Amino acid sequence: VSRMSSHAKRGELDATREPRFLTESASRNERICESAENRKHAKLSSMISFDHVSLNVTSGTALKDISLDIDPGEFLCIVGSSGSGKSLLLSLLTGESSPNNGKVTVDKINIHNLPRTMLQVYRREIGILKQGDDQLLPDRSIAANIAMALEARKMRHRDIAEMTTLLLMKIGMIDRASCLPEELNRGERARVAIAQAIANSPKILLADEPMGDLDTESSDIIRSILTEMNQSGSTVILTTHNPKTIEDLKARTVRLEKGEIIQKKIETKTKIKKLSDRSIQPNKISPKAS
Repeated sequence: VSRMSSHAKRGELDATREPRFLTESASRNERICESAENRKHAKLSSMISFDHVSLNVTSGTALKDISLDIDPGEFLCIVGSSGSGKSLLLSLLTGESSPNNGKVTVDKINIHNLPRTMLQVYRREIGILKQGDDQLLPDRSIAANIAMALEARKMRHRDIAEMTTLLLMKIGMIDRASCLPEELNRGERARVAIAQAIANSPKILLADEPMGDLDTESSDIIRSILTEMNQSGSTVILTTHNPKTIEDLKARTVRLEKGEIIQKKIETKTKIKKLSDRSIQPNKISPKAS
């Protein structure tokens, strides 16, 4: 963990200018731990909406007329074969891709109309678990890789170290904190990647094939973390080509094939009502956002 201190110092420089989408008077922990009574009376509205979205790629149309609403605190699984458009759908939510038709809104804000600085702040409220092994920096220890996700926040070095230690314990890798990614197997690297993704208690957690071809222990840990994040209030969107990996998850399932939604099936819908101080408000962003 000590190897990450120099990186944390650099991260704090930008953090002093960081605006917040969420109410500044409430700490992140207070938002997550808000009483069940407040949740009970909170007004539930659609947090994420795809409105007749189409996306073209060089080989043709990748996504066709996608209309999908995702409620606050919902756990949604998108199932589809390889090449069906699952990853592209997630890329629209991160702002990496823009639709050719239709719009994608988060808390009624069209994210593809956000100025660049505001889009960067929006992305800080999203946890992203990418498909594959390219999420970690190969020349940094796994502790430093996890700490990077905390460096953009206004945190003391000691707090970053403590949070990193807690995350390493959560994924069962505290004894491997100083290892480089190349020293880990695929399942262990996936565990480090999800620790990165949840480090800032994101409002939205996107997981692209998070348990694909992993060992049982790593799959169980990742599944447990995704469920825990959803129960604490995060909206979780998971993609998979293998329905068996999500059989025990209490989640709504949507099937995507050849860029089209062909089935909207409700297995068991787990939703946590919208907390007023967890809504995204880009119009409150300081012009100094970076």
